[in-house]
Amino acid sequence: MTSPWTAPGSEGGRADEAPPTIAPMSPWADPVADSDRAAGAPAGTAASERAQRRELVARAPLFPLRPLGLGEILGAATGLYRLRPRRMLVVSAVVFAIATVIITLLSGISLVPMVGTLQATMEQASTSTGAEVDLGTTPAEAIAVLAGTLATSLISVIAVQVVTAAMAPLALAEATGRPLSTSRMWASARRHGPRAALLGLIIALASALLVGILIALGTLPLVLTGGENLWLLLPLGLAVLLSILGVLWLMARTTLATPALVLEDLGPVAALRRSFALTRGRRLWRVLGITLLLMLLAYVAMQMVAGVVSMVATIVYIAILVATQFQQLMLAVGVMLVLSMLGSFIASTLVQPFVSAGTTVLYADERMRQEAWDVELNRASRERRDEDLSALAADIR
Repeated sequence: MTSPWTAPGSEGGRADEAPPTIAPMSPWADPVADSDRAAGAPAGTAASERAQRRELVARAPLFPLRPLGLGEILGAATGLYRLRPRRMLVVSAVVFAIATVIITLLSGISLVPMVGTLQATMEQASTSTGAEVDLGTTPAEAIAVLAGTLATSLISVIAVQVVTAAMAPLALAEATGRPLSTSRMWASARRHGPRAALLGLIIALASALLVGILIALGTLPLVLTGGENLWLLLPLGLAVLLSILGVLWLMARTTLATPALVLEDLGPVAALRRSFALTRGRRLWRVLGITLLLMLLAYVAMQMVAGVVSMVATIVYIAILVATQFQQLMLAVGVMLVLSMLGSFIASTLVQPFVSAGTTVLYADERMRQEAWDVELNRASRERRDEDLSALAADIR
């Protein structure tokens, strides 16, 4: 249907007829949606794709593609919780759920001998009067607990590395305008996870060897002299101090290894070399300071979450012991262990993506400062933006 009004002077036009009123376009109007409605385009997958393109064109990146400040690094580490909370937390939850189940089983198995002995000792003390009760731990029980602790620590390291292998490409993709799907995050975890886990084990072993050697050297004078002179405690104190400094130095030099392994597709040894190169000289101090801040914030957040659950676990543990008159120690320990592991799982799931994203952004910042990586990232971001704008323009037409 056409308007009866035509321009004055044209054939069939009437000068006394006013033109139709045209309402101004709202600043919130969606030209793509309007064109779809005008063309009678059905709503569905195509509309969803156009909406995603509009979102990609309009959304600000996770972090600016230039050398970053401390606030921008922390903001990017928390920004993933706003941009991609579901993808990020689903991957983290699955990885830590598997790790928590294994850790709980290993911890329970390692504690069974010691708890069983303690339960028998308590029963003996309650039935005998005046008899001497041995509350000591046998070497076998101590070895079992130590082995369980070592195994759970290694599993925790592997879980953290796998989560970082999935989060690193997500953080970079959000900065360059190429959002990563959950399936691609899992693909990254499967591809890089084993190498990242091996890298984490190498770093953990190096830290343990460093501490072990220094502590052994510090205790050597005490062993040789029988500990008769208290001044011989000074070497041990110095060894402890050097161990702490050594672990901090090693942490700073290797903290960028996992993002380098994932984003540059390197092996464990090559990733360590890359991290050492990026943290050489005075660059070390900035990386160390930001890494310590990330770890401190993560520790506080984890304690806030896990501490509440641990408090509940302790109350339940005491309640079971009191209700059973200390006859169900095994049950009480088991319930407390499960509840404590549940709190650890929740805290790790929520907090570890923050550390992984922060480390990845720190890696990108160091490369942008030292290698002008921001030029390459900006080029990739512009290409992606041009593709999205072209697709959006095609949809409008």
